[in-house]
Amino acid sequence: MESLKDFLIPFNALMAAIFVLTGYGFWRSDGRAARYIAGFNSKSEAEQRQYDTGRLCADFGRRMVLWSLCFILGGAVDCFFPGIGSALAWGIWLVLLIRHVVDMSRHEDRYKRQP
Repeated sequence: MESLKDFLIPFNALMAAIFVLTGYGFWRSDGRAARYIAGFNSKSEAEQRQYDTGRLCADFGRRMVLWSLCFILGGAVDCFFPGIGSALAWGIWLVLLIRHVVDMSRHEDRYKRQP
């Protein structure tokens, strides 16, 4: 169990760091990171200009930073119950990711610029 713990805790820390750094990059990009959002580049140039990319990237960044908390929590739980924390972290993250995809597909218009 110690070897599992020795792997899972740093793995959760790495996942949290990846989400924090990526999220912070999106958050502070002033909209330049919009090109990395899936589906946004498939829109025409005219369509892309209709969106407030600064707000879009800031919201994506905040969500990614929130997702990192799943893995921080998972690492903490893995200290006492190896494997349970990682499973919990991935499960919560998957639910949050699905919620994010559904939310973006239903409410994409909230990022459109007001005329």
